[in-house]
Amino acid sequence: FIHGDGFLDNTLYTPGGELVALVDWEDSCVAPYALDVAVCVSATCFTAENELMVPRCKAVLQGYQEVRKLSSQELDAIPEFMWAAALACGFYRWREFNLTRPDSSDDMKASYKIMMTRCQALERSPPQAE
Repeated sequence: FIHGDGFLDNTLYTPGGELVALVDWEDSCVAPYALDVAVCVSATCFTAENELMVPRCKAVLQGYQEVRKLSSQELDAIPEFMWAAALACGFYRWREFNLTRPDSSDDMKASYKIMMTRCQALERSPPQAE
């Protein structure tokens, strides 16, 4: 069972920065654990310019693996899952702010574009598992 939406706005922290809860479980489902890790990396390890922040990515993977080791197959699947997560998020944003809520601001209507650009970046240069 996975959370499926590991964006920073779905996390709660103590004043000292310790993670205490994941919220917004509407996307939870039965799926590969590596998908949850990939969604988290895709959601939290890119700059606003869609550049992968390698140290943060390594920290997420290291922290996860302190609790549960990822197999070589899972590590190999993470770049593809990252691409799929960015595509799904981009489609959600496009649908939500252009179709479901057509009165959304122009910024919200265009918010899918960062994820589409992320997909293109991942296609050009997928991160390498270490």
